[in-house]
Amino acid sequence: MNRIRLIIFCVSTICLLGCRDNSRQVSHHVEESLDSKAVDTVSLPIQVKAKHLTIQDGLPSITINSLCQDKKGFIWFGTRYGLARYDGNKIKVYRHNNSPMSLDDSRIKKTIEDAANNKMWLYTVSETFECLDLKTGTQSDYMSGEKKPHFTNSKFVNAGEIWMYGKKNGAMRVCLINGKFYIERFGKDNIGSDEIEMFDTVSKNKILICTPTRLYIYGNKKLICANKGNKFVKTRYIAGRQMLVTDKGKLYELKGNKTQMRLKIAFDNGEHFVDDVVWNGEWMIFTNLGCYSVDIKKSKVERCSGEWDIANGKIVKDNRGRKWIYNKTGELRLITEKGLISLDLLPSGETNYIDYERYHIVEDNHGLIWISTYGNGLFVFSHGPLVESLST
Repeated sequence: MNRIRLIIFCVSTICLLGCRDNSRQVSHHVEESLDSKAVDTVSLPIQVKAKHLTIQDGLPSITINSLCQDKKGFIWFGTRYGLARYDGNKIKVYRHNNSPMSLDDSRIKKTIEDAANNKMWLYTVSETFECLDLKTGTQSDYMSGEKKPHFTNSKFVNAGEIWMYGKKNGAMRVCLINGKFYIERFGKDNIGSDEIEMFDTVSKNKILICTPTRLYIYGNKKLICANKGNKFVKTRYIAGRQMLVTDKGKLYELKGNKTQMRLKIAFDNGEHFVDDVVWNGEWMIFTNLGCYSVDIKKSKVERCSGEWDIANGKIVKDNRGRKWIYNKTGELRLITEKGLISLDLLPSGETNYIDYERYHIVEDNHGLIWISTYGNGLFVFSHGPLVESLST
């Protein structure tokens, strides 16, 4: 299978099928995007080709909610009418049917592969998780006949171990050991709340579970309360320390199974945490009003100005691990060692009509940077100032 062709196809499909225009309008977008007159492209070194798949080719829907490429190279599309697998030639669809072993909900929002166990976890519109056995093409009953709880988030921790959590039914750990599923629940009975504000992994055997008022550490089948009275919203390992930030801007360090307050950001009235990133050793914390630079070693906090003065900044990663900032302005910023490189990809007025931007960024083996947008086509950047900056 031609991996380059599949990567290009993936990004094109996000752009093509993520928009709510009809197929004719979408095709027009792609034709424009691949034309150097319509996009910021400079002297493409290879001939670029994109394939447009539709319902006529076997897709169950032209609305694509998610996609991933598994370890074997297959492309998986989560759609509103089923899960589709593309092998480069044909499409196989998995959806609900009369069989009791088929999927309960065909409206797929997210896919997570457990390659070691030949399983594909599916998050659905009904806020439940399905487990597809890739060998048989049927559903694996991880709940042993019980009704699936509703969750909004998940984290794949280890092979055969996935956590599901949300703000209604607490958290649930699902483990697959020697072909058998084991379930462990966390909620009012053992952590005092069914509302999970933050979930993260410090290591394979150290899980952080945060409720609105407590922080718990789970590891080696033990549950320990590490902090009471704070609502933690983010964890970050920086400067050799495991740090945590609260919704009020307090910065704590996690030492063993205890927390210690280190710094406090003076949030303005109504200001709250949005996202964060590490840049040149400093912890950049975005809020709804701007950005703060935190130097953990010097115990110093400063309000950012200039190019880093970005309100509502959120981070997206590309396939090379580089980080980009977006904030519902139509501007996408690449983070480099020297600073930020800005790309205007969406007209600012159009961002008012979408709930959030959906950028997907892929660099192929030829050095082409593919950026899909939500409603404004596909952009391709080649050997120009952008790629030169990426290589320095």
